[in-house]
Amino acid sequence: MTGVVIALFVSQLLLALSLPAHLRTLTPVLARNPARFRRLALALRSIGYPLLTASAALAMVHWGPALGLTYWFGLFALTGLSAALGLEFLNRRHAR
Repeated sequence: MTGVVIALFVSQLLLALSLPAHLRTLTPVLARNPARFRRLALALRSIGYPLLTASAALAMVHWGPALGLTYWFGLFALTGLSAALGLEFLNRRHAR
């Protein structure tokens, strides 16, 4: 179960960081170089989506197909909320 939660959290964090608004807030240097930003966003997405799929597979292996997907969607919401709150905290911290 811990592996599912960690994989979900990291994958959602990577996918959120592949969006321009979040990544530019954390690293404003990338705003000046759009080609480098596109490569980095593509790399983050190419790691985030397979990790998201792997977390669903881990949940189905651990709890079975039906219950695994049910728990996975519940954990998806919890880890997504924690990732969003963490990014918002970092955004406000960098704004000061």
